[in-house]
Amino acid sequence: MRHFSYRNKLRLRGALIWSSSIVAILVLLAVGLIVYMHRFVVYTSTGAYLDFDSQIVTDDSGNFPLNPEFIVETTPPLIPPTVVVENPSDTDYSDAPDLIQGIYIDETMFENQSALDEALKPTGSQLSVLVDLKSIYGNFYYSSQLTGAQTSSAVDVGAVDALLETILDRSDVYAIARVPSLRDSDFALNNQSAGLALASGALWMDEDNCYWLNPTDPMVISHLQSIATELATMGFDEIVWDDFYFPTSGNIQFEGNGSQAIA
Repeated sequence: MRHFSYRNKLRLRGALIWSSSIVAILVLLAVGLIVYMHRFVVYTSTGAYLDFDSQIVTDDSGNFPLNPEFIVETTPPLIPPTVVVENPSDTDYSDAPDLIQGIYIDETMFENQSALDEALKPTGSQLSVLVDLKSIYGNFYYSSQLTGAQTSSAVDVGAVDALLETILDRSDVYAIARVPSLRDSDFALNNQSAGLALASGALWMDEDNCYWLNPTDPMVISHLQSIATELATMGFDEIVWDDFYFPTSGNIQFEGNGSQAIA
């Protein structure tokens, strides 16, 4: 049986230490390279690829997976429209109500039942009620029966259903539904080809971390028609489409004119 001398043992131990150090350094370099290269991975509906020309933008929202192609921009405020009211001299207003009152109910008011009861008290006059029914992220505040519809966890959907039943049952109420239209993250994520995209194919995102829909896409048009049909069937007298415009951004890849598409 061969015995190693003390000097040979020291040499062997030194060699093992150096070998272990080199392996550890190589592993750290490999991990660092993987982490660095991950910044350039672009995820699309068909797979993933490396894009070294990507603009790296950090997403701190916590709601969506990090994607280096997300370019967060601020959309300019819309110019208030000019309202023209014409009163022909031969118009008969004898049947018009003496007083029209209106209230606006957003998602923050659904939990305040006492305030809602007070605001909705019959007054003998026509009452217009504008109700938010969907979030900009695509979640419905009521029990929508549309295929794939997601209800919001931020509100009591059952309480909203009861509120809508009360409002829509009253003959003295003119019920108006307010719904975000082209800003809908949930629908865009589930139908990425219907969303507004960057040149890389990744979805374009606004300052609220929301995705927008292509107004010319047949799926988008059908989606909005389905929402309108459901709300009309429920008994709403009018639907207000919020966010019904084309975002201003040079990074959005769109064939055609956005304003003309909206028109």
